[in-house]
Amino acid sequence: LRIYAFHDENTLLYDLKKGSKLPENLDKLVKLKSQGKFTRLGQCILDAKTELLRAGYTIAAMVLFTDGQSNAGIPPTKAAYRLLAAKIPLFIFGIGTRDVEKDLELFGLNTRKTAKVGDYIPFHFKVRSKGIYNKDLFVYLKKNGKEVHRQFLHLGKPKQGKSFLIQEVRFKYKVSMPGKYEFTVEIPPLKDEANKKNNRLSFWLDVKDKKLWVLYVEGYPRWEYRYLKNALIRDRTLKVQCLLASADPEYPQESSPDVESLTGFPNTSIPFDSKEGSTLPYTEKQKEDILRKLKRYNVIIFGDIPPSYFSAAQLAAIAQFVEEGGGFIMISGEKFSPHAYYSTPIANILPVQLERPDLVEIPLDETLSQPFRPKLSPEGERHIIMRFENDLAQNKDLWEGKDGLPGFYWFSTVKKVKPGAVVLAYHPTRKNKSGPYPLFCYHNYGQGKVFFSALDSTWRWRAGVGDRYFYSFWSQVIRFTATGSFEEKDRDFILSTGQNSYIQGKTVDIYAIVRKRKTKTVEIQVYGPFDKKKIPQYEEKGMSKELARKTYWSKVLNLLKSQGKARKVSLPRAIGAMDNYQGDFVPYRQGAFFLVLGKPYVTPQGKLNGGDIKMILVKSYDREKLQVLLNDKILQTMASITGGKYFHLFGEARIPHKSKMGFPLPGKKKVVLPSKMEELSESMPSHEETFTDVQKRIYLWRKWWILPLLLLLLIGEWFFRKLYRLP
Repeated sequence: LRIYAFHDENTLLYDLKKGSKLPENLDKLVKLKSQGKFTRLGQCILDAKTELLRAGYTIAAMVLFTDGQSNAGIPPTKAAYRLLAAKIPLFIFGIGTRDVEKDLELFGLNTRKTAKVGDYIPFHFKVRSKGIYNKDLFVYLKKNGKEVHRQFLHLGKPKQGKSFLIQEVRFKYKVSMPGKYEFTVEIPPLKDEANKKNNRLSFWLDVKDKKLWVLYVEGYPRWEYRYLKNALIRDRTLKVQCLLASADPEYPQESSPDVESLTGFPNTSIPFDSKEGSTLPYTEKQKEDILRKLKRYNVIIFGDIPPSYFSAAQLAAIAQFVEEGGGFIMISGEKFSPHAYYSTPIANILPVQLERPDLVEIPLDETLSQPFRPKLSPEGERHIIMRFENDLAQNKDLWEGKDGLPGFYWFSTVKKVKPGAVVLAYHPTRKNKSGPYPLFCYHNYGQGKVFFSALDSTWRWRAGVGDRYFYSFWSQVIRFTATGSFEEKDRDFILSTGQNSYIQGKTVDIYAIVRKRKTKTVEIQVYGPFDKKKIPQYEEKGMSKELARKTYWSKVLNLLKSQGKARKVSLPRAIGAMDNYQGDFVPYRQGAFFLVLGKPYVTPQGKLNGGDIKMILVKSYDREKLQVLLNDKILQTMASITGGKYFHLFGEARIPHKSKMGFPLPGKKKVVLPSKMEELSESMPSHEETFTDVQKRIYLWRKWWILPLLLLLLIGEWFFRKLYRLP
């Protein structure tokens, strides 16, 4: 008799030979504690079977005490079929209750930690409900303890066989004043909740009073330009400069109040020097001079403007501007954008791959007789740019329903979406071999973000409601693409990740910029995981910012030095980029990880030079807590498959304790196993009927003399064939 404990693997507790008895106190069972983050019920059964068979034993039956929950490895029913093939019956005691413990838990909050005045802050988190179903309640958002928003939530009912339900909650909140605020999302605890401490999530948000600079360049005064330009100039959180290429030279270009008007796109005054040996129509100094002037802006918007309006140096500088953290938006038009940019650096930074202008499927002057409405992608349904209503169903109906937003009559086709790009909305009917045509999409290019709109008439959304939807959309697009420009743009090493926290086992996307060093790949060192409590914290406490930064980075470098070896990850250069590299790695353990680029050191001013460091947190959800109910249905199925029997040990009506078998449990009196143990002994196959004694199997392939014997036989056969001249 062998007794195992199991979770993600088996642990042998007792190995009792024939004639031996169980210890009276069963101390190993009494001291048994929950281990592991998951349970591999099916795999552990098969592992025990394999271990016994390899040891040369024949298995009469298996007795299993479990709640039937398995959250990893081979499905338990599949393991049961393998036992059936081996003629091993399962006798299962179901332990647990069918009653669900009532609880609401908020987890997985995903939002920003910095913002600018006027930004809409997205709040994305999940609610796990157990035993509380078909109930209406509110989720409250509090700023420094004061309620500022409430979101309706209907708790549904989980699918059959599930003991819990997970629902997403998404809404946005506009910050209008600078400062540091503590935001809390919470659901007031219910009276009969088991755990009233997991109903809230909090974080700090740093709101800066810094206006975004936007440069909007358009070819001619189409309706999209007229309405968008006016809305941008009215926005007091922006500093806007507009350029209309078709305007007369004496026409004053428009801009925000107190912002000077432009007379042309930022250019260079440095003359072309053929001695520099440049193979391009411009020199590196000219491009860098234009780039320096463009860094004034957070976002550049291209309307329907011809590429001929720009010099080659200006187009190259725009691409470099995005790569180093700037935002870029292209709004398609019937004349030029995007296809006229097919062979320019702008094509490299767009999230879509362009067709040659002579191969565009829809003629540029073609219009449709019936309007169409964009269809939201799964990502688009939840993205802050596309959220006009907090309720997902209402928001989707507003975008796609007949009584929703006005439709469109024209769109620009593209060849396909580039790898890594996110499509927010696509055409409901038109598609090519690559799939439906994208209408709104974006991607990360270097440290910046690029947004592409295949439509030219979102101004139609203004019908009867003004800027309610039209400028709400474009305001979000601008602020979303501007997030990349929070990075410091004058550093030679910049390291970033898609987000700051990840779930264990999920891919971490890594982005790096390395200037003044042209290589095909760069190497990242990954240190960790570290205990979150041991991570240095940035604290000023009366110190100057320079000293506080120097102290913090010195502690971080000492921590990394103490670990010694690090995992190395190679980042190849991004396609079409000069200084940008990207790659990924998968953290399989939880804790804090530090990603190190180059060989960073701390300057007297408290800054990092020679490299960059990025910290991420990897979290793990305990899957054991997700399913805690007795799954007697699957246990009954397993017993039936193998020809065994199922017993519900606890949770049923009390059974007279006729058996003398018993063992003590921690903190309780001696528990005596009920009479079902007698029923079990009657159901199990008789030892004498099954086999007269333990049959020890002998595996010949394990014997050392088998291989020489086979070789001797082969050589003998060859010798006799030669001797008697056999074929």
